[in-house]
Amino acid sequence: MKIYLLIIGFLTSLYANEEVLYSEKVKFDTINDPGYVYLVDGRSFYFGYINNTFDVVYKWEQNQELSLIFTKEDGALLINERTNEKLQIQNNSEHLLDANLNQCLKSAQTTLSASDCYSTYYDNLDSELNRLYKLLQKKLDKDMFLKIKEMQRSWIKFRDNSFKVEDELFYRTEGTIRLIEAPSRKAKTVKSQVAYLESIYFYSY
Repeated sequence: MKIYLLIIGFLTSLYANEEVLYSEKVKFDTINDPGYVYLVDGRSFYFGYINNTFDVVYKWEQNQELSLIFTKEDGALLINERTNEKLQIQNNSEHLLDANLNQCLKSAQTTLSASDCYSTYYDNLDSELNRLYKLLQKKLDKDMFLKIKEMQRSWIKFRDNSFKVEDELFYRTEGTIRLIEAPSRKAKTVKSQVAYLESIYFYSY
């Protein structure tokens, strides 16, 4: 399936070996504890000082241009182009993979191509879910991760059962809308679990 790569300026060399799924230029506004960075456009992202310190971000200047990107290897990042400093951030309710999906849908000319966009969206979310699971395995102590592992196994059973119901339900639906509705619903199920694991990663110590 087609991967939409938006690589701007220095990102071409910095992430030459990674899949950059989304990228845009943004401007830094300010930083507030506990661990929130604010952009000029009004958006805010939580970073919780993971792999970084307050002193690093505190040096950023108001209206300084940054790159907001999402890669398969590192997830969502804010990058200071002057220093190549990377700030790992938590996605908002509108995930950066949603922006990637919207870009795909804008160029889709048919229902089938739109369905392909949702299938790619699902694959990207599934990849992100696996990335976060591995991060939690490294970050959490053994006992805590075992609970996460048990929880994830239960969720997978729920996911599989819900997918069976949706496949049967939308198979009966007439028209091509089922080509979009079915993968869209499946993606939403995975997205909710992505948000849950991401919140654990950023807020666990």
